Amino acid sequence: GGLAGDSAGAAVTGAQAGKNAVENNALSVQENQSRVQEMSQCQGNKACEGAVTEKYKQISAAQQKRVMECTGAQDCVDKANEVGRLQADYANRTSELLEKARADGGLSPVEQNELSILQVTTIQLEADRNAAIHNALMSGDSPEAKQLAINSLAQVAGTSAAGIAAGVGKNKPNTGGSAVKNGAKNAPETQTSVDNKLTNYLLAKDHPVGGSKAEWFDKALGFNKGNSSDLAKQIVFEPGKAVKTAETQHGVKYDQVISITGANGRTIDVKFGWIKNNDGVVRLVTAIPAKK
Repeated sequence: GGLAGDSAGAAVTGAQAGKNAVENNALSVQENQSRVQEMSQCQGNKACEGAVTEKYKQISAAQQKRVMECTGAQDCVDKANEVGRLQADYANRTSELLEKARADGGLSPVEQNELSILQVTTIQLEADRNAAIHNALMSGDSPEAKQLAINSLAQVAGTSAAGIAAGVGKNKPNTGGSAVKNGAKNAPETQTSVDNKLTNYLLAKDHPVGGSKAEWFDKALGFNKGNSSDLAKQIVFEPGKAVKTAETQHGVKYDQVISITGANGRTIDVKFGWIKNNDGVVRLVTAIPAKK
């Protein structure tokens, strides 16, 4: 059947969700939920709904103003990182709701409403984050100060090509927990899939989808086709660390976060997607920004 929100008037229309999102795009996941909850308690009373809308519009506007009116490179990058954390929260909550819809066969009208707003707002958050980064670059600070600030710009999980990194290490020392250090190796067929996926997709800058990922691997970690073997040997499937995400007709899918040490000395946790095909072979599918 359809989602539970299909009952008459239950789900907010796309256009309305879009309007809500633009007006409330700086709300935290928690504030968003409170807002949806308070709206549903109004039970269609227009005056009540108007008051709730206004209340959260004010909160959102104040939060957004802080981002837009940042001054100086470091302040603006800090604000961009704040929005980044919000984006990660949105991505996690969206995944939770989609998983719930899959497991329960639908969502309640309130959840349906929350989901539609989260999905529309995510796009707006990226624009806010970019505006703060732009302000940092255009600030009157010295080039050195700007560079320092930009270096502290966190990658955002689940937003764009830059979101491949689950977290950016500030040149943190390698703790030795990686597969390479503990001697773990892929089965030959798995290793072949890793090599092929890197060459033809993840490090292929001319690939229509993989291109942005290739740019990221190069910028963030210093990996390209020329030194791909140094990256390939770090991408090892470890059953104990992989999290099962789905069962499909082609096999079982897994996500695994691997601490990758770049050619540039940086260590970044990157999420990789795998599939254990029906022939029993585990193959690398992608490095995952949560949104294509």
